Formats: sequence, structure tokens, C-alpha cells
Amino acid sequence: MRADALLRDAIATVDQDDAPGVRSFPTRDISSTMIAHVVPIRGSARDTFSRCAAMLMLTPVTRPEAPSVDLIRSLFDLTPTEARIARGLAGGQTVKAMATESGTSTNTVRWHVKVVLSKMGYNRQSDVVALLNGLRPPGCVNDS
Repeated sequence: MRADALLRDAIATVDQDDAPGVRSFPTRDISSTMIAHVVPIRGSARDTFSRCAAMLMLTPVTRPEAPSVDLIRSLFDLTPTEARIARGLAGGQTVKAMATESGTSTNTVRWHVKVVLSKMGYNRQSDVVALLNGLRPPGCVNDS
């Protein structure tokens, strides 16, 4: 595994003067992706960590969570079905998956997607996804 090789290399070179500072690389287990950071302990930090050469820190990589169906519904005046479709899009669900989950046809879900886009004022699903995941969709005016 590539992460294992990167970790071994980071540990092997942590005490070398010409080694880079922090070494960071992606790693994953069965259910999640994380960024591993091998942080050398140098200078006055050795007073506290006297018998350590480095620290291993793991930062989880998570997707932002879309708002609840009820909040989406109230913000955009959507029906319960349209709000579920909008949240499904934000969560990365496919039209086929949403159709299977709701027991409807893919054509019905596509129709709801078009209605959601229209009510939310967008032409592209990616803009709805960006908005609901807390990102700034293209075309938004910068408030700052």
C-alpha cells in the first residue's frame, strides 16, 4: 500500500537535517479517508517530548453535511419529495439510487430534479449541490 511506504519513508528520514518538515499523505481504512501528518519534534518541543522524534496526527476528510430535508423545504418552498431529492443530490446520490429508494421511476426523479433546479433558481445540479453543502456556487456575489 502506498500510504505504508510513505509512512515508513517519513519515519526513516524524520531525524535527517535535510528532510522536509511535516510529511502529509492520504490514507484510508474500510470506512473513511484521512490525511496522515508526520510532524518532526524539533527545538524547544524536545523539552516536552524528550523521547520522541515525531508525532503522527490524523485528520479525517469528511464531506460537508447538507441541511435537513425540513430546512431545505422551508428555505426553498419545496414539497417534501422535492426537498428529499435536493438533499439526495447534495449527498451524491444518483437519480437511479433515489428512484430505487423511493420506489419510483428514474423519469419521475428526473422530473423532480428539474422542478428543484427551477425553484432554487439554478440550471445545473452541481450548483444546487454546492449551495446545499455550504459552498459558494458559481455566480454568487462575494459578500466580504
